[in-house]
Amino acid sequence: MLTISDTHAADPVTDYEPVITRLESFITAELQAKQLPAASIALVADDRVVWSAGFGPAKQEGPPASVDTTYRVGSVSKLFNALAVMRLVAEGKVDLDEDVRTYLPDFAPQNPFDKPITLRLLMSHQSGLVRESPLGSYFDATSPTIAATVASLNDTTVLLEPGSKTKYSNAAVTVAGLVVERVSGQPYSQYVQRAVLEPLGMGSSSFRPTEAINARLPDAWMWSFHSDPFPAPTFDMGILPAGNLCSTVTDLSKMLIVMLGDQPPASLGIDRALLDSMIRPASPDSVAGHEYGIAFRLGELDGRPTFGHGGAVYGYATQFKGLRDEKIGVVVALAQDCANGETNRIGDYALRLMLAHRAGEPLPEISTSGPLAAGEAKQMAGRYTNGSGQAIEIYAKGERAFLKHGHWMGELRCASDGYLIDDVLRHGPALQWDGADGVILLDGKEWRPTDDENAACPPEWRELVGEYGWDHNVMYIYEDHGRLRSLIEWFFDYPLTELGEDAFAFPDSGLYHDEKVVFRRNEHGEITHAVAGGVAFPRRPSSGADDSASPYARIAPDRQAE
Repeated sequence: MLTISDTHAADPVTDYEPVITRLESFITAELQAKQLPAASIALVADDRVVWSAGFGPAKQEGPPASVDTTYRVGSVSKLFNALAVMRLVAEGKVDLDEDVRTYLPDFAPQNPFDKPITLRLLMSHQSGLVRESPLGSYFDATSPTIAATVASLNDTTVLLEPGSKTKYSNAAVTVAGLVVERVSGQPYSQYVQRAVLEPLGMGSSSFRPTEAINARLPDAWMWSFHSDPFPAPTFDMGILPAGNLCSTVTDLSKMLIVMLGDQPPASLGIDRALLDSMIRPASPDSVAGHEYGIAFRLGELDGRPTFGHGGAVYGYATQFKGLRDEKIGVVVALAQDCANGETNRIGDYALRLMLAHRAGEPLPEISTSGPLAAGEAKQMAGRYTNGSGQAIEIYAKGERAFLKHGHWMGELRCASDGYLIDDVLRHGPALQWDGADGVILLDGKEWRPTDDENAACPPEWRELVGEYGWDHNVMYIYEDHGRLRSLIEWFFDYPLTELGEDAFAFPDSGLYHDEKVVFRRNEHGEITHAVAGGVAFPRRPSSGADDSASPYARIAPDRQAE
């Protein structure tokens, strides 16, 4: 039974009562439909929280989720790292546009460009550094120090001219965090606690979680389209400043109030002008609607400028978003891995409801979906082409169907006028399916069933395909109709382009653009690792199945028993 607990609303409660009623109904329905665990939400208007609530079970045995349930907030951590840097800026101890080697003289990745890397570039993802460091990366469960994590970047090469292009980088943000540690003369987590979290009144938050904070973490879950759910790992990451914060929606709302307000607390040591500079584009060449300020992701909601950040870390997903001009914002947290499509959808709907309610307009509706009819998944399953060399594939698992299209995969569900991709990763696109002739209408194209079989894996790729990494994060290298592909971080599926012997490029879009996969061999010529970016994924023992097959095939009962 889904539960809602610890609901609070600032006086007068009736101010946002219609919004609260609509949101409670929507969140409850979404968590039930998608079998999601604990969730919490907080709405902010002006200088107060107007509503907050917890939904669902925090643990299998224990109280339900509440507004005080603690979540790992992933990349929302980057906002607090940036505040720590900005406090040092306000104190005149660092300069955003100074070469970072001024503060870290031992920072020495190979830089083939005649342009230094600065704190501004590091925090706005324009440094040109790799996404992940060789040591202490998102994948590394050994929990090295920040200093060791940054030192490992000396074995990498700057990929892009600093300032020339946005490339999201956990490694870059961690370099900025090491500047905080070195300049402050204190361990990173201690300095941020004293200089940022305490002035904001965030007493339930920490980059190094305490026993009390850990006790309030909910059961959190990993999942993928092709494997059973399993409990999320809990290790501290070497990229601590980029993704290791634990917090509550109540605490995160306090930062949102400061960013929306006119007068920040004096104890924070950062004035309004400096805070505002964080939510303006850091580069004049940034693409409109997709800029980063100083750590903050800048975008728009129905033409209104927004600032914020999403967070995805093992077992958790978070959304933090504000509208500065309207002085409203929302924080949403879920205890399911990479459920950012859901946190974004809940958060954006909350903001639209608040805007409409304030304007005295009818509250907007939001589209939902339902399960497929009995037998539809099996009928839909198969491969389809559109006559121009492109293909999609639908896999069936019981009465559920999953569509793989290009770089992504999503669950197919019934909508009011056809079918819809709708799961915790994404909502849309819509499509039509004719059960009589099997034709699918998607992206304005007709896709017709085909019985073409996958060609035999090219001999030179046969020894490359297989599983790499760790139980908590497996990378799959497989061949699909003449392309070698990498399924990385459970959900991100990229075609690889051969560069030369044992070297392949990631595509120009996605998490790892401008990076490559290089396969390492031992003295006997056997593949031992696949190095993605700077991270070495060890080869895993063969599963005994056909390693060249798509990992998605495992969800199809007609291909492999469940």
